Amino acid sequence: MWAASNDKLPWPTFAQTSIKKSFDLRVTCIGTDCFGVGIKTDDSSDIDTRKQWVDAEHFKCDVRPELKEKLQAFLIHYGLNYGAFDFAVDSFGNEWFLECNPLGQFLWLDYKLNLGLADVMALYLTGEGRTLV
Repeated sequence: MWAASNDKLPWPTFAQTSIKKSFDLRVTCIGTDCFGVGIKTDDSSDIDTRKQWVDAEHFKCDVRPELKEKLQAFLIHYGLNYGAFDFAVDSFGNEWFLECNPLGQFLWLDYKLNLGLADVMALYLTGEGRTLV
């Protein structure tokens, strides 16, 4: 939320609720296909745990149909057919959106979990995959 109550602030201020994270969620969308991966780091109190992802526990996650629909609407809105979405998931299962990286890496997830991301990307790049835009 942008703080606008004090007009004398020299810059806009952004405040966010503290999130007690259970795990990170990376959802990789290639065209109409979305793949979810949970990433459990040892110390979830770190603000940015991506530096720990190499050695972290990775596990496949289902992407809820409602979330997939929202992610694909996001991609369509911005004219994208690919996006790597990062979320923090709290203990109640709520996904907190962090970012969408339209150039986000994905191959490391294939190496860890054999998701078939490289195959889906190859189909997309050859024109045989299902596109959004």
